[in-house]
Amino acid sequence: MLPTSFTDKRWFKTASLLRADPSLMTSKILILALKNNAPLHVIKFFLNINPNAAGIPKEGPTPLQVAVQCNASKEVVKELLQACPFALIVTTSAEWLDPLSYARRHRSEETELIALLSRPLGRW
Repeated sequence: MLPTSFTDKRWFKTASLLRADPSLMTSKILILALKNNAPLHVIKFFLNINPNAAGIPKEGPTPLQVAVQCNASKEVVKELLQACPFALIVTTSAEWLDPLSYARRHRSEETELIALLSRPLGRW
């Protein structure tokens, strides 16, 4: 299927670039997508290209922290957790709340999200 809209054409071009050179898929690209509320299929595509993009960066927030803070869907959060469960317990000087603590404070009505973030590391 050929892309028809401007957005489809841009996505098709981006996807082609990432397939050709997976090293371009970094946590910074994933974080940018999360900040812009990319749909689940985009996040899955990015993680398929480079699952390590969901890992814990040397500086700044983890993709999981960004996802929770930017109101990503439960499904997006689950994909990130499956790629890097250790992101559940990471905090930094800039991001002092772990994802579960943030969700409890700012997304407390989303009980399924809280339950997902409450799973022990061994269950991922």
